Amino acid sequence: MSYRYRRSTYRRPPVQLLHTDLSLQFFDDRVEGTETLLLQARESLTQVVLDAADLEIGPATLLQDGMEHPLAAFTDKPDHKLTLLLPNAMEAGDTFRIRLSAVCHPSDSLLEGIYRDTTPPGAPPQYISQCQQWGFQRIMPILDDCTAKCTWRTTLEADARYTHLITNGDVDRTTHPDGIPVPARTPGRICITYVNAIPMPPYLFVAGAGTWDMLEDEVTTPGGRKVKLQYLVPPGRREGAFLPMEILKDSVLWQAAYIGYEYKRECYRTICMEKSNFGGMENVGNTTIITEAALLDRWTSDRRLVYAYAVIVHEFEHNHCGSDVTMETPFDMWLNEAFTVTVEQAYLADRFNAAGQRLSELDSLRDPLRGPIAAEDAHAAAPIVREGFDHPDDVVDGVTYQKAPEILGMLRVLIGDDRYREATKTYFRKFDKGNANTEDFLEVFRDFAPDADLLNRFFQPWLFSSGYPKITGSWRYDAAAKRLCVTLRQERNPPETTPFVVPFRIRAVTAEGYVIPDSDRLLVLEKPEQEWSFDGILGQPAFLDWNSDGPFYGVFHDTSATPETLALSAAVHPSPVGRATAFAALTDSILIRHIENPETPFPVTPGSPWFDAFRALLVQTDLHESVRARMLTVSEDLLDREYLPRALERAQAAEALRRAASAAIGAEPLRNAWKSACEAAYAEASRNPTAFPRILPLRALARALGSLYARTGDSRIAADFRALFDRAVCVDEMADAIRATIAAGQTDAARNLLARMRKDAVRHVSGYSVYLATLGSLPIPDVFDWAEQEENTPEYHPEHPSYARALQGALARNNLQLWTPRGLQWLEEALLRMAPVNENVPILVMGAVQNVRSFRSPLRETVRALLQRVQTALPDIAPEAHALAARIRDALKE
Repeated sequence: MSYRYRRSTYRRPPVQLLHTDLSLQFFDDRVEGTETLLLQARESLTQVVLDAADLEIGPATLLQDGMEHPLAAFTDKPDHKLTLLLPNAMEAGDTFRIRLSAVCHPSDSLLEGIYRDTTPPGAPPQYISQCQQWGFQRIMPILDDCTAKCTWRTTLEADARYTHLITNGDVDRTTHPDGIPVPARTPGRICITYVNAIPMPPYLFVAGAGTWDMLEDEVTTPGGRKVKLQYLVPPGRREGAFLPMEILKDSVLWQAAYIGYEYKRECYRTICMEKSNFGGMENVGNTTIITEAALLDRWTSDRRLVYAYAVIVHEFEHNHCGSDVTMETPFDMWLNEAFTVTVEQAYLADRFNAAGQRLSELDSLRDPLRGPIAAEDAHAAAPIVREGFDHPDDVVDGVTYQKAPEILGMLRVLIGDDRYREATKTYFRKFDKGNANTEDFLEVFRDFAPDADLLNRFFQPWLFSSGYPKITGSWRYDAAAKRLCVTLRQERNPPETTPFVVPFRIRAVTAEGYVIPDSDRLLVLEKPEQEWSFDGILGQPAFLDWNSDGPFYGVFHDTSATPETLALSAAVHPSPVGRATAFAALTDSILIRHIENPETPFPVTPGSPWFDAFRALLVQTDLHESVRARMLTVSEDLLDREYLPRALERAQAAEALRRAASAAIGAEPLRNAWKSACEAAYAEASRNPTAFPRILPLRALARALGSLYARTGDSRIAADFRALFDRAVCVDEMADAIRATIAAGQTDAARNLLARMRKDAVRHVSGYSVYLATLGSLPIPDVFDWAEQEENTPEYHPEHPSYARALQGALARNNLQLWTPRGLQWLEEALLRMAPVNENVPILVMGAVQNVRSFRSPLRETVRALLQRVQTALPDIAPEAHALAARIRDALKE
């Protein structure tokens, strides 16, 4: 495969950056910078090549023997390089200083380097930075390499109207004893200097000049160290930071207990930003988080509330994994992210319901638009350890953030908890303040593995090739011999000869839901097919638990299961995840029958295994609300990946089953269950408005029940959901009321509620984002016209990533309307319209058609022609949209 940057050609720069002395001056239309780089030659040098992108570069000089020697400089704009010719050769080990100056012009839509964020009214331009992965070179010339870890001294100067000038490190108390900016030489301007004594690579640099209110607190680590905590928030929004500050303090102490890490700096700062291609970014002591996730109030969606818990602990953990120990290259980004995500997942499981969180993780892995398994189905996924990329943002994907953590979980099971903990401790201790690559990581774990050869066989396919295993399992029990026989088979998708090594735990379960003694076994599948026999299993199993609570990346199907055993499993399985998974498999079988033959009646009569299990969920109290909500939500995203390309049929079948089940149960039981769940959520929120780990599952259950009630045709539906909207304590309840009103077929009433929601939501980034997502999700023919009208309002800004992602992403998921002629027209227009603005948004939209090669005719030919037209137009309208062009090219491959 052709890549612009390849792992095989990477070499460390011939010079090491030891220290950067940097000065940045912020103006309304530019940022002027000067820097002195302390470098050490790794080999004999006659020139130094730095990275520099879209800069006005001033004179460069070599500081040597107390003199400044002008350097000849040559720029290579296409490759973003600046070559400086040295007046005399430097030998390996020589240290020398180079001084440079440059000017950058921040953009409103190119969110790399320093860029303009949303400016508060009456304030000077709001500047923030994003340097991962190669953003610093858009600020100043630099060795923009992960191994360029150096100490920093940074001085920021700007208009005195700014409330804060921030960057990495601690304030230099020798020049700023009070820790605040002082007047600069130029009247009306201020300056401040920070010192970062812990080596840091340029991609973790941050610089901001902004107008913020500040919430300040502190936390004392288990080691007795006091750390100052600061939240910089938009003016007037301090109240929204109170809960995030409590989450941060909790996560700092939780993380210290979980992995033994203690923060080493004086201050840890969280900075709100509105524009970002990512939700958050670690910047060594300074985390930037999008405002809609950083601040929590009634306009924050439930999904964003959970994300807030996740991103806070995730970005704090990056001070440990990513900053203290840094990936050697972006090809190894999984080293920074996978372990960090496992810490995040452990925190969420501890603070929320573990089963509910695990089901959310599985949903993310299987997500048809953005999940890594969908990308693998489309043959568009790269291996975890990348061989190459065209842009480092290509590595910021589901493979890195979702697949790789799942593989670490499987590694932990394979070698055992104790060995895994000791290996990770050794890895972080060995490479502290330095860099590590994948081989460094593997070598540490080989030393702790009981079977190094098995570990190598595990690592090779999982890390260095793409794809996943499609596993089928079957079992039989010999009562006379008291023997349980289990068979596992695997196929690779895409097909390949080397099988995966898969640790897979099984348990035999009785009809009463008890685990049979001695049946809890860890199987290690290494071949295309293996069989295991276990003697001394006393008792007839009713079904097997197939790794329900264990990590697994792939697809599993129980070939021994029947509708009756799946229904039984959904009722008595010892694992809540197992119950939900069994019921999803049972629902899948019903939906697939309907897809293949729409005339097939749904089994929604008493006595039907599916219907009895579904109806029982209305009153079951032995399941956590988050799990019940999942089981009551008839999802169009089937476990069977063969039906992924048939999106419209999946959506139609799921909607038909929802309506059939709702009608069969009846309005009164559903209304009563819904009202009970609503009252429980409302009462909990009234008692403790910030007890979200308890409130959110109750709201999820109410949402699932309300969705069913809305489809019964009851005459009270409009009034009931209008009352929900009027009493809404959070923005999601408004959205729930609107979607339910649409489901009830009352479009005019829903549009009235939408207008009421918009009136207040539009004043809040998070609220307006939820409004846009709600609008885009409505399964009505007018949805694209309504969206177009919204895009033409003064409040909608296509360059605002949160707004664009919310609206365009929801439309791309709207399977009941996307595949109509009007929907496909929107799809083509959206790809072309957003490509010049922010290619990350059309890349998100592309997820809907990434597997076009597997579509059925004539849709396949229609979508291919659409993508070919976009491909032809793209070089003229968005010549820099290389990643989008690559996605389209991959989709069009036969």
